[in-house]
Amino acid sequence: MRPDHLMSQSHTFSFGRAWLYAGLTVGILDIADAIIFYAFRGVAPYRIFQSVATGFYGRAAFDGGASTTVLGAGLHFFNAFTIALVYLAASRRISTLRRWPLLWGPLYGLVVFAVMFYVVIPLSAATAAPPTGGVLVNEILIHLVGVGLPVAFFAARLDTPSAAVAADPTDSTDILEPRN
Repeated sequence: MRPDHLMSQSHTFSFGRAWLYAGLTVGILDIADAIIFYAFRGVAPYRIFQSVATGFYGRAAFDGGASTTVLGAGLHFFNAFTIALVYLAASRRISTLRRWPLLWGPLYGLVVFAVMFYVVIPLSAATAAPPTGGVLVNEILIHLVGVGLPVAFFAARLDTPSAAVAADPTDSTDILEPRN
């Protein structure tokens, strides 16, 4: 039995609305996790946003005050909306991404984690090393649960011509068959 029956298609979203909701959800969950996690380590919330801005300004972002805090918030949500857009767009062509959100969402979250920490950040002006220990565990968990899953759940509710197929748990279509 496929888990797609858990995602009732009684309420579907247009692509734009799914993108809006997914981007906001990912952005809010991810930044809330960072603020809470680092608060226990004595880091003020504005420093979290400034750490995002180090991608442009390097360590100088921490001396930028409110302007780099706002820039960091903007960059954070730009990333969240881009992450949502990639999955949602792919799910329109690869229907299994909509039909199996509990599988593909967390896997996508791991891919996002790997790309961010091993490609994007090293290519930016940020000087942060890849996370280790408790920070690594927290980053992986938030990317599994707070990044990948929400995007996959909104993709599962996309109002697409194949939405009826995605809602049919008896459908035996090959899971990797792209939508025509």
